[in-house]
Amino acid sequence: MKPPLPALTVLLLFASALGCAQTSAKTGPPRLVKPQKETLVLPIGTVLPVRVRESLSSTAPDRIFRATLAADIRAAGIVAIPRGTPVIGHTAESHQGSRAQLSLHLTHIDYEGRQIAVSTDTFASSHERQVRIPSGSLMDFALQSPITVFTTRPVGSLSPEPPVHAHPQ
Repeated sequence: MKPPLPALTVLLLFASALGCAQTSAKTGPPRLVKPQKETLVLPIGTVLPVRVRESLSSTAPDRIFRATLAADIRAAGIVAIPRGTPVIGHTAESHQGSRAQLSLHLTHIDYEGRQIAVSTDTFASSHERQVRIPSGSLMDFALQSPITVFTTRPVGSLSPEPPVHAHPQ
């Protein structure tokens, strides 16, 4: 037969068991985290790297072209607009003497089912007779006015990093 445990030992064991039960009751199963809505502003000068999805030529001026973002656009340490997002632009042709020039600028970003109007600088290329930009070409456009983007992120995600406005080279 075992000797009885001293009263103090029994009391300590009971208190310890009670503390463990309360701790697991407090933590319990993981709770779902509600997403947090974010309003992000992309300032003037933010670089939008795009890859054109079609060939462009100075022989077919004044037309709309389609492209996609070639990199994530980040603000406040989170992705404001993800890579692959469709972008819409416009072409314009001009002549300087005997040289043809093709100018491009972006007009919209097609993000989460809505079109965000953008104003960008102009990408221009000139050639003696005709300017051709092949499908898949990569070009950088800088915002000429800020745009506001609405996004969500989980509550409790990592603290924001400083904003990144240019894509890596």
